[in-house]
Amino acid sequence: MKIILELLKNRNYEEIVFLCNKERRFWSFLKSRLYDPDMLIRYRAVEAVGLYMKDLWNKDEEKVRVFIRTLLWSLNDESGGIGWSSAPTIAQIISHIPSLKDPYLSMAMNALDEDLLKKPILWAIAKVGKKALEDVKFHKENFLKAFESKDKETIGYAVIASTETEFRDSLAYIVKLKNNPTNFTFPYFVDGFFRKENLDSLLDEAIKKLK
Repeated sequence: MKIILELLKNRNYEEIVFLCNKERRFWSFLKSRLYDPDMLIRYRAVEAVGLYMKDLWNKDEEKVRVFIRTLLWSLNDESGGIGWSSAPTIAQIISHIPSLKDPYLSMAMNALDEDLLKKPILWAIAKVGKKALEDVKFHKENFLKAFESKDKETIGYAVIASTETEFRDSLAYIVKLKNNPTNFTFPYFVDGFFRKENLDSLLDEAIKKLK
């Protein structure tokens, strides 16, 4: 399925949606790219799946819900822990179909206590933005635990999620972190590309927005 890979590399999502509608094998391959070893391809597959689900929603809403439930299943322990793209995919779908936020975002956030899933779930929360605020409040304890992580990248994701949702309960943690500058940078996926984020700059931005 080199054609799908090439289309993902070029972000030609319109053609991907067309092919997925044309033949099921293209959809099957696109789904498999959600677990691609190349993180850029993986996140672009998330974007493409979100657009395909938006297109499918206009034809068969139940198929979209069934797919989301499959993604949720992959987030739980019994699935074998293969769901690292599931939360971002759910968030991408919600960004196109906001009515699906309840209950699916909160259900995905049930896996916030899993270390391997923290970053993708935090990314998902940030993607949904202000509309996710009530869900963050509901999962407040596990959300705030991200600030205690030994992994600075996870902390960076938590800062971004706090800023995008305007979750002010994070402010005390953020101010404490600001007192110990690190000059740490990490890659963060936005609109098709990974950009370098500086943790200290993110903390400054968060403090301004949350105060």
